[in-house]
Amino acid sequence: MKQKVSLSLFSITLSGIMMIILLCALYYSNSSVSISIISAIIIVWCGLALYYMPLSVTVNDVDLCVNRTLCAKRIPLKEIGEIKRITASMLGWRFFGCDGCFGYWGWFKGKALGKYFAYKVENPVSDDPLDQG
Repeated sequence: MKQKVSLSLFSITLSGIMMIILLCALYYSNSSVSISIISAIIIVWCGLALYYMPLSVTVNDVDLCVNRTLCAKRIPLKEIGEIKRITASMLGWRFFGCDGCFGYWGWFKGKALGKYFAYKVENPVSDDPLDQG
């Protein structure tokens, strides 16, 4: 089974705006140092996005595969103990990752789950029972 991961309108818009800002800063930069710094930011930012951005998820008899732009992350099914919808309070805090530009992914740390890497396809469920959409 293969499920395509679609970027939200917010993610597409934020990615475009960030790229335009960086390219404008690069274009209007007057010094070679600032050109080098802005170029490095663009290269690192796009490189991370291409490496981590999920395109689709595939499940077969052996593993769950998160298909990314440059490579795939394979997780053996025997290592998956449980799959459940995460709530906002379970998410913890992100200490590295992206929340909109080229997708939603990153390293998180929280009391409920410890340290983990996550790909989000939408915002987590709110803990407020009145905010369940």
